[in-house]
Amino acid sequence: MKTNSFADYQWKNILSGIFVLFLLYLTSLYNYLLFKNEEKFRLAFRTSPDAINLNTLGDGVYIDINEGFTKIMGYSREEVIGEPSIELNIWNDLNDRERLISGLNKHGFVENLEADFKGKYGQIKTDLMSARVVSIDNKDTILSITRDITEKREAEEALKKSEEELQSIFRAAPFRYHQVAGQVF
Repeated sequence: MKTNSFADYQWKNILSGIFVLFLLYLTSLYNYLLFKNEEKFRLAFRTSPDAINLNTLGDGVYIDINEGFTKIMGYSREEVIGEPSIELNIWNDLNDRERLISGLNKHGFVENLEADFKGKYGQIKTDLMSARVVSIDNKDTILSITRDITEKREAEEALKKSEEELQSIFRAAPFRYHQVAGQVF
């Protein structure tokens, strides 16, 4: 018959204590790494020049926005948080919103959706949006990143118009021209 001695009892307590300390260490390490990852995300979220926002999937209520959103759209955080995007009237064409929601419901993400948005003061901005459905606190949430491409589109239109004008000048010219290796003769 085997009996547990006082030394065996102490050894089990020591091992239990070491195990508890190890679990506490792992929990602390996990929380530290989680904090560092959240800090990285928060820093990227806040400092991006692109508009980044979190909205509820069901009704589009703004949960959070970054400074990029404020600069592009003209709204402050206080004016936006808790409001649905549709009530802020930011969609210049509601069909674009439907394309976004349809793509998110079908695929869980949408990439490079070009749409016109209305800023706070009615200015129309052409933007390129990518969005993904993510789970935050067990709720489906839209994480979207939107880049203002208004100036790029305006430059493309100006270049296209300039090329068309130049072609019409060449067509109306009383002489023939030939283009060889990029040179006009």
